[in-house]
Amino acid sequence: MINLYLESISESNIKWSSIILRTSSLVMSDEIYNSLETKERLLTFYYYHFDILPEHKAFIKEQLLTPSNAATLCFRIKKYRKTFHKIVDSIIEQAIQENSLKPIPLID
Repeated sequence: MINLYLESISESNIKWSSIILRTSSLVMSDEIYNSLETKERLLTFYYYHFDILPEHKAFIKEQLLTPSNAATLCFRIKKYRKTFHKIVDSIIEQAIQENSLKPIPLID
């Protein structure tokens, strides 16, 4: 499920994608992940993701503080954000398909 969305990450964002890949591998190696309810699956993904971010502190700091990176950082972060959201959306969609979560209608 998660790996389907990782294919869309471009080569120019290898380091950013490695953060997502690391999160994915941690989540998939969790023995009880598939038996969790949707809320717990999302929390597990978030927990693992934010738990590994400090491992990449130097990289993230460099991306934020280096002027040459500033011009393209917003585009890289946007791709990273989209990938992150696609993974979260896939977890929610899987729960809807399993009938463990019902979609909430939006109010216009």
